[in-house]
Amino acid sequence: MKTLQEVAGLNQSADKYVAQRNELRTQLEALKDEETKLIQAQAPLEAELNNLVKSVEDAKNKIAEFEEFKQNFAGNKDRVEVQVEELGKELKDFKTIQETTLYELDKTKNELNDVQYNVQTAYRKISQMEAQKQAFEDVNFGRAVDTVLNAKIKGVHATLAQLGQVDKEYSTALEVAMGGRMANVVVDDDETARIAIEVLKSANAGRATFLPLNKINKAPRSLKLPKDKGVIDFAINLIDFDDEYLNVFFHALGETLVVEDYNSARKLIGQYRMVTLTGELFEKSGSISGGSQKRSGLKFSQTQDDELAKFKERLQAFEKTYAELNKKKEELELKLDKVRISYSNSMTEYNKAKMELQNLVAQADSNENNIKEKRDYLAQAQPRMQIIEKQLDEMEQKLVNYNEQALKLDEEIKEIEAKMTPEELQNLKKLTEEKENEIKAIDAAILRAHNEIDGFNRTLVFHDDVIDTKTKEIAKLGSDNEIYEQDKVKYKAEIVELKAQIEVLDAKIKELGEKLIELQTERDAVNAQYLELDKEKNLIVLNIEKVSEQIEAFKARRRELEPQLELVKEELKENGVDISNLVEIEISVEEITGRIQRLQRRMDELGDVNMRAIKSYDEVSERQNELKTKIDTLSNEKNQILDRMQGYENLKKDTFMNTYNNINDNFKEIFHRLSEGEGTLVLDNHEQPFTGGMSIEAQPRDKEKTRLNLMSGGEKSLTALAFVFAIQRYLPAPFYAFDEVDANLDGINVEKLADMVKTQAENTQFVVVSHRKPMIESANRTIGVTQKEKGITRVTGVKLRD
Repeated sequence: MKTLQEVAGLNQSADKYVAQRNELRTQLEALKDEETKLIQAQAPLEAELNNLVKSVEDAKNKIAEFEEFKQNFAGNKDRVEVQVEELGKELKDFKTIQETTLYELDKTKNELNDVQYNVQTAYRKISQMEAQKQAFEDVNFGRAVDTVLNAKIKGVHATLAQLGQVDKEYSTALEVAMGGRMANVVVDDDETARIAIEVLKSANAGRATFLPLNKINKAPRSLKLPKDKGVIDFAINLIDFDDEYLNVFFHALGETLVVEDYNSARKLIGQYRMVTLTGELFEKSGSISGGSQKRSGLKFSQTQDDELAKFKERLQAFEKTYAELNKKKEELELKLDKVRISYSNSMTEYNKAKMELQNLVAQADSNENNIKEKRDYLAQAQPRMQIIEKQLDEMEQKLVNYNEQALKLDEEIKEIEAKMTPEELQNLKKLTEEKENEIKAIDAAILRAHNEIDGFNRTLVFHDDVIDTKTKEIAKLGSDNEIYEQDKVKYKAEIVELKAQIEVLDAKIKELGEKLIELQTERDAVNAQYLELDKEKNLIVLNIEKVSEQIEAFKARRRELEPQLELVKEELKENGVDISNLVEIEISVEEITGRIQRLQRRMDELGDVNMRAIKSYDEVSERQNELKTKIDTLSNEKNQILDRMQGYENLKKDTFMNTYNNINDNFKEIFHRLSEGEGTLVLDNHEQPFTGGMSIEAQPRDKEKTRLNLMSGGEKSLTALAFVFAIQRYLPAPFYAFDEVDANLDGINVEKLADMVKTQAENTQFVVVSHRKPMIESANRTIGVTQKEKGITRVTGVKLRD
C-alpha cells in the first residue's frame, strides 16, 4: 500500500488514473499472492507425490524380486540341499579314507619297524658269520700249510680241501673219510715239493705233506660199485674237482665207499673201506671209528657258505621289503596330507552350503512378510497418490484461472497507463520497475526459503525410510544371530564330544604305546640274550678248535718223537733193561744230572770195572747230553716262538687299535663336517678285534642313528667318502681317483664334498670325474670330455685355474 501511495504522489493530475491503476494493481497483487500461496501449497504435494511414486515403484520392484525369489526358492532349496547332502557324503568318504589311511600307515610303520629289526638282526648275524668264516679260514690248515700257501711258490696248487667241493649231504662223511689228508698240498712235481720243504725248514714252520702230480700213482680207469642196499657211491665220485686232480684225490680216498648208515656197512666190513653219512669209519682191516663229531679246521662242505648266502639273500629280501614299505609309508603320508586338505576344504564348503541353506530358508520365511508389507504399503500409497493428483489438478486449474485474471488486469492497467502523460507515465514506470524489482527479490527469497523447507522435508522423509530399512535389517541380523548362537551351542557340544573321543583314543594309543614299548624291550632283551649266548657259543667253538689244533700239534709232535723213543727203547734193551718194568716218573733235568753224579761217585768207589760198561756209559751219557741239548734248544726255541708270537699278536693289536682310533677320530670329524651329524666306526669285539668285524654307525642331521646298509644312496655316499677321507688323512696315498661320487648328492652336499676334496688336496692329488657344477668349479684344473660318435670321445675344452 505504501508503494501505491508513493506512486499516487507523483502527479496529482493523474490521481484519477492512478487510483484506477492502483486498484487494479491491488487486485493484481492479491491475485499473485493467491497464486503464490497456491504454488507454495502445490510444492509439498508434488514432492510427496514424487516420493510416493518412487516408493511405489521401489515397492513394485521389491515385490517382483520377492515373487521371483518365491518362484525360484524351491529349485534353489533343492539345489543347496543336494549340495549339502553330497558334501556330507563326501565328508564321510574322506573321513573313512582318512581312518583307513591312518590304519594302513600305522600298520606299515609297525611292519617297517619289524623289517628294520629283521634287517639289523640279519646284518649282525652275517657280520658274525663272516667273522667266524674269516677266523675259521685263518686256522684252517695249520701254520706249515699256511706258510707254504702264503709263500706263493711256483707250482704249488692248493690243499685237497680247497680243490674239492661236495654237497652238504655228504660233507661229514667225506671229511671223515679223508681226515688229515685234506691238508695235503698238491704241487706240480717233486722239485716243487723239495722247495716247499726247504721253505718250511728255513722258517721252522713245521711239517707238511705234499702230493706231486708227476709222481702220484694213477687212479684205476673204473671201479666196481657193490649193489648192496644202503651203498651210495664211491667217495671219490661224490667230490667235484678238476680232472687233473683225479690221481691225488684217489690217493687220499682210494676205494672208500659212502654208505647210508651203520647197518648198511655191517655186511661189507672187511671187504671195503667205508664211511657212513653220520661219520662212522670202517677200515678194511675191520677197525671201526665213531662217536661224537668234533669240528676240525678241514672241510669240504659249503654249508657255512650256503648258510651265509641264504642270510644274505634274506637280508636283500628284507632290505627290498624295507624299501617297499618305506616307499609305501611315504605314499600313505602324502595321501593322508592330501585327504586332510581335501577334508578341510570339503568341511569349509559344507559349512558354507549349510549356512546358505539356513539363510535361504530364513529369507523364504521373511519373504512373505516383506511381500505383505510392500502390498499393504501400495494399498495405502496408491489412494493417497490419487488424492494428491486430484488436489494438484485442482490447483493447476486455479493457477490457470489466476493467470487469465492476471492477464486481464494487465490489459486494464495498460489502458489506464495509456491515458497518462508520458512524463508521469515514465516516472511512474520507473518507480514501478524499482518496486517490482524489490517485490521480485522478496518473492525469490521467499521461494528459496520454501525450497529449503521442502528439501529439509524430503531429507527427513528419506532418513525416515533409511531408519525403517535399517531397523528391519537389525531385526533380521538379530534373527540370524539367534540362529548362529544355536549353531554355536550345537558345534560346542560336538567339539566337546569329539574331544572326549580324542581323549579316549589318546588313552588307547598311550596304552598300546606302553605295551609296544614293553614288547620291544622284551624282544630286545631276548635278542640281546640270544646274541650273548651266540657269542659265547662262538667263543666256545673257537676254543674247541684251538684245543683241537693243539691236540693235532701234540699228535704231530708225538709222531715225530715216537721214532726217537723206539731208538731209546732199543738202546735200553741192548743194555739189559727190562722195558716192561719201567715206570713213568716225573723228573727234571737237574734231578737226572744229580743222580748221574751220584752214580759216578759210586762207580769211582767200585774201582776198576768192566771197560765195556764204561764205554757204554759214555755213549749213554753222550746221548743224554745230546738229548738234553736238543731239549734245551727246543724249549728255548719254543719259548722264543711263543714270545715272538705273543709279541706279534700284541704288536698287531696295538697297531690295529692305534690305526682304528686315529681313523675313527678322523671319521667322526669328517662325517660331522660333511653331514652335520654323528658317525663312528664300531668294532664287534673291542677287546679281541680280530675275532669279529667292524661296522659303521651314522646319524645324519635330523635323522635316527642307523647302519650303512639301511641308508639312502646319498647318505651311503657321504658315509663312504667320510671313511675314505678318514683313511686318507691318516695314511695319505699319492693320488685318489673319484668316479662320479657326487651323483647321489644334492647341491649343498656336493659343495661340502668339493670343499673337503679341496682341503684334502693340499697333501695329495685328486682326480675326480663329475657332472656337478660345485665340484667342477672348485677344481684346480678342469678337462671337458664329450662323445660325438658312438664309442669315440674327445676333449672339448680345458680350463686352467691359478
